[in-house]
Amino acid sequence: MKYAIIIDAGSSGSRALVYAFQTDPAQPTKLPAIRQISNTKVKPGLSTHSGDTQDHLWRDHFQELIDSARQAIPINLHRETPIFLQATAGMRLLPTSKRSQLLENTCKTLSKHTEFIITPCEEHVQVIDGDTEGIYGWIALNYLTHKLDGDEDKDNDGDGDNSVSNRRKDLTPYGFMDMGGASTQLAFVPTREDQIEQHDDDMYKVTLRNNAGNDVDWSVFVSSWLGFGANEARNRQLDALVNALPTGVDYDKDGDGKMDLTDPCSPVGMKTDVKYKDQIFTVTGSGEYEGCLKTIYPLLLKHLPCESEPCLFNGVHAPSFDFSAEKFVGVSEYWYTANDVFKLSGDYNYKDFERATQEFCSTSWDVIEERFVNREYGENLTMDLLKTSCFKASWIVNVLHEGFGMPRLGLDDTVDNDKGEPQDDEPIFKSVNNVDGHELSWTLGKMVLYASSQIPSVDNNAGEVGIVPGSTILKLKQNQKDHSQVRPSNLDVEVSSHSVLVTFSMFSLMAFVFYYYVISKHGSFQKFWHRLRTNCKTEFTNRGDSDEWINLEEGRGRSLGHHMSSTDSLEGTLRTRSTMNLHELPSMRSVSVPNSPKINSSSSNGVSCVPSAGSLSAGAGNGNGNDFSFQPDQLKHSFTYSSFRDHTAKIGKFNPVNFKLGNGSNASLKSSNN
Repeated sequence: MKYAIIIDAGSSGSRALVYAFQTDPAQPTKLPAIRQISNTKVKPGLSTHSGDTQDHLWRDHFQELIDSARQAIPINLHRETPIFLQATAGMRLLPTSKRSQLLENTCKTLSKHTEFIITPCEEHVQVIDGDTEGIYGWIALNYLTHKLDGDEDKDNDGDGDNSVSNRRKDLTPYGFMDMGGASTQLAFVPTREDQIEQHDDDMYKVTLRNNAGNDVDWSVFVSSWLGFGANEARNRQLDALVNALPTGVDYDKDGDGKMDLTDPCSPVGMKTDVKYKDQIFTVTGSGEYEGCLKTIYPLLLKHLPCESEPCLFNGVHAPSFDFSAEKFVGVSEYWYTANDVFKLSGDYNYKDFERATQEFCSTSWDVIEERFVNREYGENLTMDLLKTSCFKASWIVNVLHEGFGMPRLGLDDTVDNDKGEPQDDEPIFKSVNNVDGHELSWTLGKMVLYASSQIPSVDNNAGEVGIVPGSTILKLKQNQKDHSQVRPSNLDVEVSSHSVLVTFSMFSLMAFVFYYYVISKHGSFQKFWHRLRTNCKTEFTNRGDSDEWINLEEGRGRSLGHHMSSTDSLEGTLRTRSTMNLHELPSMRSVSVPNSPKINSSSSNGVSCVPSAGSLSAGAGNGNGNDFSFQPDQLKHSFTYSSFRDHTAKIGKFNPVNFKLGNGSNASLKSSNN
């Protein structure tokens, strides 16, 4: 028997789940046997400890979790037992720098205070994205329902042949649907080979290893829709109600200073105050189920185009569903809403669910409150959850049938597939909270992957157990990673007492060096200033109007005016590093500024008024220094023109000799291939 610890670091708290696992050679086509033996929770979430020291992090968050795990695992196996911390929503929202620092502190804390395996840290302490969480949920669901086991009748040697043609119908994996407060997720394996081949680049390859040591591959499509969870969808719906109001119309019906709105997605008579842009709105429910569905349908953003068909919602395309063969299981809000309010969890029937939703929404809020006081909705349902139940039930109907295109069973008794065959007796969709008494948690999916990876492979050329994204997914993730590195969020800018001290020390050192240079070179600041003014004095010989002088200092760009033609003026405007990127340079390889005199960039006194030239060559064309040639292959960043003033420069005979790399500029996304 072996053990592993999975820490689910969520937004509201962390859970340490201890699993025991072992292989059974007598069942070669099955995966390792896994059982959960401990589950300990602490609050608040790990993300709230971003500023804590390692000692505080241990005492306030991890000590209770680890002490519980120690008691569940035999002491002689502690040093052989790994810990995997998988952080989700709360940690995803932290700024990058704070998140990285907290992950590092977590690893150091667990390494210092525990004897469990925690290294290498990048593999044991991670923030997982929505797709990974969805795949873990898919693995956990199908592990508990034995859909990932091989067919012993067809696969006695356990060689892992998992093709659709070789798969028994009752071993077709379930599709996994999860709806939380912020996002909703879908993960499923298409049952049609043509859909797998067509969308191969858009899917993940999940590799597991059975007891015989053979690898089994699954092509899983996964998508996560942030902002389409039940709570976020509710916020968007209320925003849409407010934004639909015409301007200039007073909707304060009772003169209390609050604008009055009617909400079809709330029970009759329920009142809720909502603040929007410094204005308070009183939202009163009308309980119109059909009107609610019409109101929330646009929130799916079905109008957004997809790269290819079929298109689900919010511009996401997916393999075609075959609901005659593919069955789905919903968790979280799919189960809570159906079970706590309507007592309709389990097999889903559209007609029954719609009738229950319509009845609840059209009920007076006073009656619903009385039922709540009498505990008719059970012990687990809070008043806040009850207030949103009408909307959540309507949103579930909207996502299932309009978003995913699921047929309305109960309204239509049969569903035909492409071959015209009627569906079997198993419902297309069901909502669950556990499977045969076992908690359905994505942490089990992570555990299945780890336990499977501990089995030696019988094939020396076999790959590794794990999750591999398709090429399209990999490219998208890399682009997102590059974007976050090139254009970091403003949230990542942190100012601490330490950084302020370092900055002050650097400026003090620079000031001291400058002072020493001036005194040693010129004797006094007065002499230095006199020489600087003499060398940099500007002479206007053609025009006396100083307002016409062109200022192109770092961070500003102004039109060159009527002194240059549209061609010579670089399209009329010189732009700063925030707008001019490397990809724009090929069309500007030779830019001529006629009749411009040479600018003296240094003085005999050793005080330079103009910095030395950057990646620009001058004086090559007609021998008089009038031609410039850009060399874009030498410029790896966006650029700006530097400040220039010289006593030989003439208004109307403009000659920007020098430009430099923008200070602190990052490589443009559009020039990343250069």
